[in-house]
Amino acid sequence: LEQLSTTDRRYSSTIYRERNVRNSTALQTQRSLLSVNDQHHPIIVDMMLTLAEPTLPAQALLPLLDGLDVTQLASDAIPVSEFVGLVRAVLKKSLDQKKLSFMNFKHCREDLFVWVGIRDITIVEDEFVTPLSEYLLTQSNPNHLPDSAIFLADRVLWLLMYMWSSFPLETLWVHLRDSGSYTASQAGLKKLLELTASMLAKAKRNSVRFLSLPELRRENHNTGMSNYENQLFFIIDGTSLPVRAPSTDLLQKKMYVVYKGHHAWRYFIVVAASGLILYLSDLDMGAVSDSEQYAISGLKSALKEHYPTSSLKEGETLCLVGDKGYIYCNPPEGFDLLLTKSGEAELRSSSDGQTSVPTTGDPGATGTFKRRFETDVAVPRAVVERTIALVKRWGRLNSPCTLVRQGDEMSHDMILISCSYANYLLKHRRKDFNQDDPDSAFF
Repeated sequence: LEQLSTTDRRYSSTIYRERNVRNSTALQTQRSLLSVNDQHHPIIVDMMLTLAEPTLPAQALLPLLDGLDVTQLASDAIPVSEFVGLVRAVLKKSLDQKKLSFMNFKHCREDLFVWVGIRDITIVEDEFVTPLSEYLLTQSNPNHLPDSAIFLADRVLWLLMYMWSSFPLETLWVHLRDSGSYTASQAGLKKLLELTASMLAKAKRNSVRFLSLPELRRENHNTGMSNYENQLFFIIDGTSLPVRAPSTDLLQKKMYVVYKGHHAWRYFIVVAASGLILYLSDLDMGAVSDSEQYAISGLKSALKEHYPTSSLKEGETLCLVGDKGYIYCNPPEGFDLLLTKSGEAELRSSSDGQTSVPTTGDPGATGTFKRRFETDVAVPRAVVERTIALVKRWGRLNSPCTLVRQGDEMSHDMILISCSYANYLLKHRRKDFNQDDPDSAFF
């Protein structure tokens, strides 16, 4: 401590001094232990201590090797046993660096994006690991993950690897096994990922929520919607989670999306004019149309509860915005149904099977709400397409790599996790745009 520089002294405090004393004591203890183990040569001691530090890669030995005095080594007698121990430590360190662990990606590995599609490990920690850890601490009687020596951060990291890839679970298990990261069975890994996804989805549930009216007004402000002033948009659109073709004819028929030509689960999201996701529906079979899925989702009652028309400012209008797939939607009381121009042709015929007239008739013909078809709405409505692209950036969510299983909740958990991360990306992208330009789009 007496040799601290002037700069270090300026930041000295009781905590700082105590920490340095502890570090010095620990270093002396390790040196003593190494000496007791007959590894007393200072060069070997320094190298072994470097290898023992988990936050340093094996390449950290290079500065020590570069600083060696060759002439001194020629005169020093270093026991062969010490070199054998050093070589063993180097080999072990090299193997440890190959593990697909959170700590390795944080300190040693540089291929994080290849595995999870995220470039900064701190984002993984802040947006996934920390929320899950905090959620588990708040549970009075938490359903803990299986007891194991696997760190929570590693479990989250492996789940993100599974979401980012489109290969089978067996392939991920082989990668983890061969790298020494996970030594249990494939069935154990499957259960571990399912429980991790379930808990992480619960921890991130509040990231996808209805906003208050002041927040919603801010999301609609300065989003390139000069033609729709004082109109608060809830933009709805459906998409698919592709699956492998089911083995039975009945299930194939129920899961087949006619106008898309594939087998899939169907779900929809609701976004604000900025693209921020406000609502995520449940998964329904592919044969269910967009209007039918809206009707059974409970979105209508949820919007009515959260946004009563009595709380609006004078001249404000609430609009449920969609494409031709939602021409038969019955919006909440006080809402307008604003659709793209293609919806008018869909009213006359539906050749692609995307919509069908409800058995109770066309709700728009009752006159209880305004159904508007406008060309200009295509531009702000397109924001939901870009948000869906962010949600489906994960390989597991955009390719038919899963089987249809009854009671499978993991697929919906992964979609919710993806929606939460999409909202994170949308919020942080705002800094890259000129907020002073009233016509600047959010993207």
